[in-house]
Amino acid sequence: MGGSTGGYVINSLAVAGGTVFAGSSDGPLYAFDAGGCASSTCPPLWTGQVGAPIYAASPVVANGQVYVASFDAAPNSFLNVFPAAGCGQPACRPTWRGTGGQYLNSSPAIAYGRVYIGLGDGTLRVYPALGCGRRKCPASWIGAASGSTATIESAPMIANGVVYVGQNDTRVYAYAARGCDRFRCDALWQFVTQDPLVNSSPVMVNGTLYVSGTNVGTVPELYVFDLVPLPG
Repeated sequence: MGGSTGGYVINSLAVAGGTVFAGSSDGPLYAFDAGGCASSTCPPLWTGQVGAPIYAASPVVANGQVYVASFDAAPNSFLNVFPAAGCGQPACRPTWRGTGGQYLNSSPAIAYGRVYIGLGDGTLRVYPALGCGRRKCPASWIGAASGSTATIESAPMIANGVVYVGQNDTRVYAYAARGCDRFRCDALWQFVTQDPLVNSSPVMVNGTLYVSGTNVGTVPELYVFDLVPLPG
């Protein structure tokens, strides 16, 4: 038994409320019945229209909403948000979209009433998880480190008030999850790895941060850090 999409699926699936969600390279977010159907190939319950391919960005379900990024040049790359139950029609428009992105290929992370997502320009962009009451919502704040930047493809990870993210220029960054008193927030901490790419998502266990690099052609390394404290 399988679900039929119009393109290839290279992101991880999300399952919630008896529904399986998958982003596809042909553009839509597909929602399938987790219990299957009476056929070997099942049609979707509904599709979410994002208007651009969904590649490595995995959908995330929280608060009755499903969040997924679409990949395109600015200003047509968005964080797209749909009701997880659909809209009662075969094809659904996003309830709202997070704007200001470019080449979004990061899975979103949700905590503290916010959505955190990495951008192709190397910034961390943060939106209110319930939107802004309009169809298009700007970011509440962005995390932007000094120096060179590269795309963020890993999903951010939030623990104890800090959001951690890997960037494809050898670095790992940490930001205050609640932001700062400005729109553009500096990193609390950063570390330069010995690997040319850091596109895996950080993991926190028992106060210890684990991050793996991608060292093309040689053995990648695992980096282990103590918890980053919040200032003050």
